[in-house]
Amino acid sequence: MNKLLPCLCLIAFITLSACTKKGSLEMDKKYEFEYTNIENIEIKGAVFDIEIDGESRSNVFGTIETSDESHKLYHTQKGKTMEIWYKRPLWKLPFFRKHSLVLKVPYSTNIKIDNSSGKVNIKSIKTKKVEIKASSGNVLINNIEALVDVKTSSGSITASKLLSQNKVSFKTSSGSIKIEDIKADIKIDTTSGKQIYKNITGNINANASSGDIYIEFEKGVLELKTTSGKISGKDITITGNSFFKTTSGNISMAFKNSIENFTFNLRTNSGRLEVGDQRTKNELITGNGKIKIKGESSSGSQNYNTN
Repeated sequence: MNKLLPCLCLIAFITLSACTKKGSLEMDKKYEFEYTNIENIEIKGAVFDIEIDGESRSNVFGTIETSDESHKLYHTQKGKTMEIWYKRPLWKLPFFRKHSLVLKVPYSTNIKIDNSSGKVNIKSIKTKKVEIKASSGNVLINNIEALVDVKTSSGSITASKLLSQNKVSFKTSSGSIKIEDIKADIKIDTTSGKQIYKNITGNINANASSGDIYIEFEKGVLELKTTSGKISGKDITITGNSFFKTTSGNISMAFKNSIENFTFNLRTNSGRLEVGDQRTKNELITGNGKIKIKGESSSGSQNYNTN
């Protein structure tokens, strides 16, 4: 027991040093800064929330709030790029601290974020590229006109009012994705989590290892695949050849197109196949339309109809 005492004391010291003096996570320190002639912002941090608002302005104005001033966010300007990074004392853990960064930036600012833990919220940006990587934390983006690339290890992604001439990309290992009011082609990959799409104009290429895919008010070409989960949608206008695949789960799609617009090639190992009034099992090839619909399911039914 005597030999363990120094170790226990060390653990207690580390734990206590991870807490604020007030024993809370209240923000008690606030710093402000300002830069001009900035076109790019690069942020690399840990354990803090980030909020970026695009505005009609020529400068960048920032606010940092922290519950522990020994854990610092540093910032500098290199040419037309502003860099912000997190640094903590070696003897203090990053946990049990709370930090936030708020930036008011010109609409046209390019943004690159690599955050370990914390919420990221970006809105009202019209630029070339917005790139976000987060290990743990939710990502929210709204009113963005740019090439968008978002990756999270654990956390949900919510995106609305996006416009891009290029494909936008979202990827999460564990977390749901909700996409609304977007005019762009979309590439989505999730390991575990539900995918929801509403009011989309553009092609969707979505893959899910475990989780449902739901689409509403879509116009474009669809390629949807899930290993464990169902695929469903309504009020969908298909503009080109599309593909639906589940390993374990049903497929149910309600189109705005007339069924006569399609040629169906459907297969399932276990489950019903339905197109309009036609019903069968295992395989269904029907129709003479210009748009080809291919559906595959190992264990699950497929239903294709009109609203």
